[in-house]
Amino acid sequence: MPRKAVSLRKLYGGGKSINIMEASDDKKDYVAKALAYTGEHYNDPKLSLDFLCGKLNVSNSYFSTLFKKKTGKSFVAYLTEFRMQQAARMLEETAEKNYRIAESVGYEDANYFSYVFKKQYGCSPSTYRTAHKTA
Repeated sequence: MPRKAVSLRKLYGGGKSINIMEASDDKKDYVAKALAYTGEHYNDPKLSLDFLCGKLNVSNSYFSTLFKKKTGKSFVAYLTEFRMQQAARMLEETAEKNYRIAESVGYEDANYFSYVFKKQYGCSPSTYRTAHKTA
């Protein structure tokens, strides 16, 4: 059967729209859809496994199994890594305050953002910025 494009808008505050293809057969590529959606909406603090599975209309356990099989990591690990990469890039390229960077990559709590960043990179965001600042 042919696929039909459905435009999804952030239901929680406007923002960009993204097309996610709906397939009427069993060959839906949930992982590709999840990666595309995450790339567009990683800055949303509400983005989570539950939220994404609701958008895709698939169970958490089924999606988690597929995602791990295709990517080698859990969705939560992927999302965290993606957010931290974006934060590291911003720390290197901008003079934006750490709490603003935290907000822009989907963390409402700047202290938790710093904790996760340090766990990922082995140093605080401020230390990382000092060591990697591009002129």
